[in-house]
Amino acid sequence: MFWCEICVYTNLYIFLLKALRKILAARSSRYPCLSASPTEMAFRALILLTIVVVTHAGISDTVDQVCSLYDQMGSSQQEWTPEKMQALFGEFASLFTEIVDCSEDPYNPVLGFDLKSVPFMQCAAAKQERLAANPQAQLQIAKLTCIQRIIDEKEKSAALWIEAGNTGKLHKGKFLVRMAARLSFNDDGKITAYHYVYDTYNVLGLNNTSLMAKEGLSLGTLATFAFALFGAGTLAAAFVKRRTDKAYSLLENEA
Repeated sequence: MFWCEICVYTNLYIFLLKALRKILAARSSRYPCLSASPTEMAFRALILLTIVVVTHAGISDTVDQVCSLYDQMGSSQQEWTPEKMQALFGEFASLFTEIVDCSEDPYNPVLGFDLKSVPFMQCAAAKQERLAANPQAQLQIAKLTCIQRIIDEKEKSAALWIEAGNTGKLHKGKFLVRMAARLSFNDDGKITAYHYVYDTYNVLGLNNTSLMAKEGLSLGTLATFAFALFGAGTLAAAFVKRRTDKAYSLLENEA
């Protein structure tokens, strides 16, 4: 892929250089600004090539920028809180179109959302709202790394496998989780839609909190419940044994 891009850009540079030479060969006194040395021609062709490359950034470039921002979030230990959400999304805004489709665990009734044809920052507002309603899901990022990228330039799509982890601050319990992302792009290499899915067990279920704490159960309550079950089982066993002994006694009398 890399060498193919080099070949394309080299051929484009040569084409631009030849085009400039033809223009300069046809110059006249009316257009003195076209007069230039071979070095100046090469420099102008390079400038044109740079403009073309920057203007038509490919999907791979956009994905690289997304993953680079993820790495920066991990290294700077960004906080995943409602107060930080608008600023975090703002760092990615230039990579997206103004109107997008966005979803995150769409079938999760607690943290999920699924929006169609909305302004990009409305996706940030949806995430902000979910975090505000679920403070146990707020955390500080320790790692956010793209571990695999699958890019289809022809279909204008990409898929990412991401590994994320937290520091233990805000959220009581350190963990790692794998995330899957699906992205769609327009002709300019900007993202028109994103969809993320991941297991929210560590975020919503674990949080270093036991089942007893969640349900308000104490050791004494559990012990009482256990003894009650044991007593009920003992009584049931005694009742069954008594009925069995009585049945045997009747059979002996009939004999």
